[in-house]
Amino acid sequence: MTKTVLILPGTALIYIPILIQRFSERWRFGVSVWTRLHCAVVAMLAVPALVLAANTMKLFAHDGHGTPAPWDPPQKFVVSGPYRFVRNPMLSSVILMILAEAVALNSPLLLSWALCFFLLNTVASYS
Repeated sequence: MTKTVLILPGTALIYIPILIQRFSERWRFGVSVWTRLHCAVVAMLAVPALVLAANTMKLFAHDGHGTPAPWDPPQKFVVSGPYRFVRNPMLSSVILMILAEAVALNSPLLLSWALCFFLLNTVASYS
């Protein structure tokens, strides 16, 4: 499961945002001004995203007997929890987490990355 978390969402949430921030001359880690409103918005985005991600991974492990990774796919089709209402709640949680990163770092480029990630996944799901 650790390999799944490090490779798949880790690329979208850690590696690409670090590259975006590093090469944009806006290396703002530790330099942002935080207000209560700022923290509240980040929490409103990040907490539901983390809960949704944990819940969907738990469903894949317990109900599907697998992981979201292609090298260990679920053995059973998961249709409970958020999967009853949303086609891919894991992508929704990743997009919410990228938005939380963008707000936390005051980064319009990370906001653009969230939009690109959403559009790429939307196009790929219809192909």
